[in-house]
Amino acid sequence: PNAGELPMRLSYLGSAFRNEENFSQARQREFTQVGVELIGDNSPKADAEVIQVAIEALLKSGIKNFQIDLGQVEFFKGLVEQARLPESVSDILREHINDKDFIAVQSVLDELDITDGIKDRFINLSTMFGGVEILDKALEDRDLNQRSKKALNNLKEVYSILVEKKLEKYVSFDLGMVQNID
Repeated sequence: PNAGELPMRLSYLGSAFRNEENFSQARQREFTQVGVELIGDNSPKADAEVIQVAIEALLKSGIKNFQIDLGQVEFFKGLVEQARLPESVSDILREHINDKDFIAVQSVLDELDITDGIKDRFINLSTMFGGVEILDKALEDRDLNQRSKKALNNLKEVYSILVEKKLEKYVSFDLGMVQNID
């Protein structure tokens, strides 16, 4: 497509820099970053295309045993919406869930005036990883709101496309992978 025409597919390879604090000293670390972007199409087909590119790149580089974890932050956002949590609380919960810190998640939830059912959903997020059965198990919860259900169904659609391409063995799911939700 012409520049600015959507959808747009981009790839890049280059040096990136990250500031790190180590033993009370700030230092800058250089690393190589490779990426692909598909901008202007948020369909399951587009997601599957980008995942397929990643899988094929790893296979062509000679790596045969790997797993790509897929998450869907909209699932978490749906839970936050359902619990009517303020952004400050959801940010803290997100960090603890992403770190799989069960005790910290429980501690935050103990301070909230929300139902036990919603608390259980947040606690269980840290353990919801594995094969496609994780999505089916999550969809069994009849009290999930539409936003969370839509997120799960989106992942199932992506997965079915990858199954058609015979790439499913390289994919797993992690509903507790919720970093960078913005």
